Amino acid sequence: MTAAGAAHVRSSRAWPVRALASASGLARTFRRDGTECAANRAFSTHNLSNAGAAVAALLLQTEATVAQLKGAGPLRDVLQSELKSLRGRLSNVETGVREGVPAANTGPHYRALVRELERIRRIAESAAASLSGGRPTTLPRTTSEAYEVLGVNADVSECVLKKIVDALRMSWHPDHARDEDDRRVREERIRQINVAWGLITAKREAA
Repeated sequence: MTAAGAAHVRSSRAWPVRALASASGLARTFRRDGTECAANRAFSTHNLSNAGAAVAALLLQTEATVAQLKGAGPLRDVLQSELKSLRGRLSNVETGVREGVPAANTGPHYRALVRELERIRRIAESAAASLSGGRPTTLPRTTSEAYEVLGVNADVSECVLKKIVDALRMSWHPDHARDEDDRRVREERIRQINVAWGLITAKREAA
């Protein structure tokens, strides 16, 4: 193999690592305050090609997180369906980049994808922590706590919120309990989900 060929192979092997680091950086920047300004700062340091690779890597990372969600089949199915849709959206954006769509029109689409992927990651991590017993089942008292319990953003659409809540209820249904202790945990978790849903719907209906 020529020196140039060897360098190309090394570069190809290094791409996933670089892209994942870039994606994590974008996500961390966005998570710091969740504002559009943060997203603009994050993407201003990347050309469209690098931004696309970073979002693609973040998508892969999120897919892996969701795939490992054991014991929550209905929720995993819902999240995987959403990820499939996001993969299609990313493909459309990348097609636009190849066809010369201006960066000003493409950047917002990448930022929206990052927001959606972060939302799905939070839901999956929250569910995983609950299933492993790593998170206490405390009832939310405010809408902020309610959104945190469900792992979603306050600006989540009514349709997506209902889909997530239904999937959580199915995943935690007491009928799936392995034993009496598991049944008690599931009943408490269902109560937590229902209280969170009640707080959020009451707040939205009052708005």
